[in-house]
Amino acid sequence: MMIILSTTICFSVAKKNTGSLTFDDQIGKYAFYSDKTFNESGYLVYGPYITLPEGKYTIEYILKAENITDTSLSVASIDISYIKDGEHGIDSTKDIYASDLIEGKYSSQNLTLNVEKSGENQLFEFRVLQPLSSDLYVERINIHKCM
Repeated sequence: MMIILSTTICFSVAKKNTGSLTFDDQIGKYAFYSDKTFNESGYLVYGPYITLPEGKYTIEYILKAENITDTSLSVASIDISYIKDGEHGIDSTKDIYASDLIEGKYSSQNLTLNVEKSGENQLFEFRVLQPLSSDLYVERINIHKCM
């Protein structure tokens, strides 16, 4: 039997001009948004720099892309980064393409994170990179612990 404990966490929008919060009528609430013609490439959302107890996690990124320029280019890149003993690293990453989602609709993209006992002193961050090949929305990022 698998039990999944879930939580949604708060994130920060990047400080440079990569995007902002905007009200999205499709979901009836605010989402992080980056316009490919107005904003700069970079991390649209990142954070929250948290420790996690030992275990296996599914990190669920809820994304939407509109006005896709070129379907052969990635519309986003998601990753899990960490800081351990003052050193930065990337645990996993995934490029998201137009074929991975339905344009104009939110979809779930997942990464898996395994936290070992020795990794409990790591700070984890979950990021979404905007490469400027579409208008990009991030509704939320969920952390699901599998038990």
